[in-house]
Amino acid sequence: MPACCFFPHLYPRLSLAGMLGECGRRGGYMELLNFDSLVMEQLEKRISMNLCSNTSGQIMLGMSCNPPREGDESYEVYQEEVKQQYESLKRRANLLADAFNAPEGMSCNRPMGAMYLFPRIQLSNKALIAAAQAGHPPDTFYCLQLLEKTGIVSRQWHPPSFDPGHPPSFDPGHPPSFDPGHPPSFDPGPHLVQ
Repeated sequence: MPACCFFPHLYPRLSLAGMLGECGRRGGYMELLNFDSLVMEQLEKRISMNLCSNTSGQIMLGMSCNPPREGDESYEVYQEEVKQQYESLKRRANLLADAFNAPEGMSCNRPMGAMYLFPRIQLSNKALIAAAQAGHPPDTFYCLQLLEKTGIVSRQWHPPSFDPGHPPSFDPGHPPSFDPGHPPSFDPGPHLVQ
């Protein structure tokens, strides 16, 4: 028997994880395999104390688990809507990547799947000195300055091959809709470190 048959597994499923997820519509379930009966009892007690999702959330969850299949009346419409959503997400992510690539000292790879972008900011020697004087690592200092000066919330991200001279990356999540004629802009400029 494979080893996976003996270890506990938890498989969550949320309606907002599929193509149907929208604000205010929540639904989900989880499948638990190979958990001890005492754990299951406690989990069931805990879950039963919560209210269930609203009816529309339950419907969305059912639809996300069982989308239209080829031959169904709504299959073509569903496929077209999914295609349009993916194209829109890709277009907006690329606009944001272009905006991150525009300023001097910044670079950003285009997203390959999810809507996560990780721009790389080349900090000046002046910024590195200011961070040291403030007693912060450069990435933390930059994020704090960015918040203080612009109100933009960011977090430092250290890749496996972290180089302290090339600090923060940002996780902007899902960007808002953009007007294609006016792409977003971002200036990490020298005004953040004076």
